[in-house]
Amino acid sequence: MPLEDPINDISDDDLRRRYRFSKGSLRTLLGILDLKDHGKHHHVMTKLLVALRYLANGCFQLASGDMLNCSQEYVSRSVAEVVDAIVVRRNFFIRFPCDEAICRGLEEVDPRLPGCIGLIDGTHVLLKDVVPLAERADFVDSKRHISLNVQAVLGANEKWISVNTSNPGSAHDSRVYNASLLSRRVRALPEGYWICGDSGYGLSRHLFTPFNDPDPGSAEASFNVAHKSVRSAIERRFRSLKRSWAICNGNLRLKPAAKSAKAVLACFCLHNFQHAMGEPEALDDEDEEEIEDALDMVEPPVGVEAIEGLEDRSAYVRAHFA
Repeated sequence: MPLEDPINDISDDDLRRRYRFSKGSLRTLLGILDLKDHGKHHHVMTKLLVALRYLANGCFQLASGDMLNCSQEYVSRSVAEVVDAIVVRRNFFIRFPCDEAICRGLEEVDPRLPGCIGLIDGTHVLLKDVVPLAERADFVDSKRHISLNVQAVLGANEKWISVNTSNPGSAHDSRVYNASLLSRRVRALPEGYWICGDSGYGLSRHLFTPFNDPDPGSAEASFNVAHKSVRSAIERRFRSLKRSWAICNGNLRLKPAAKSAKAVLACFCLHNFQHAMGEPEALDDEDEEEIEDALDMVEPPVGVEAIEGLEDRSAYVRAHFA
């Protein structure tokens, strides 16, 4: 006798509260992930539900399985299988825009910054009892927390278009960026297109940072105001992600750290899927955070990329803010 789908008799509101998705979205996601049904006691949908419950609540795996009458062992296997299935398909959920779409003007983030196709920033995701003592120094961030430093780029329509969760908390944002595949993709952007980052990143032709202490009322100061205002969107999306997927908000306990990093990447994929499916997200009821640039930063050292960046940014400001 076929097992009954566990979501049949649950309202969409309750499903969203527990698992972040409605019936239609859950069934679509299940089809995308192509999860295998290995057991006689649980419907394959149950496997997806217990994993989503764990990622959404950040609670211990046993608690995640309680309402579905699943054992700790079943929950642990399900979380691993679902996370792996999402991460294998990460390019379906998170895609850097192609040149054709960029050149057609479909990928610009905000009309206040013409040509800007993405906002880059890092966010720290805390780890709990995950990192062995011998490796802990690499994961200690500037606030003395044990964390991952997650690099992300927010594109048009509030979609994540690049996410890198593989770096420990001690890694500086600019070092993470310079060593990433993203930096090569950004350098290859069509002429006139760029991403927006704070002063923790090095200025280049395709990564514009704010001016250092421009004269009040100048075109450079106007650019800085627009740059800061537009960049605040990525901070809001980070907060939205951590509210929807609480495992990213100080509740990450998966060992080893590489397993935690995969779970975080899965949450970014799910966050994009929520948005694509029109699922409501928690309202941003926090006070607007003050967006600050990295401290003690000056214009980047002289070099080919820096010189080209200075020239291109100045030309951009003359064209759009003078």
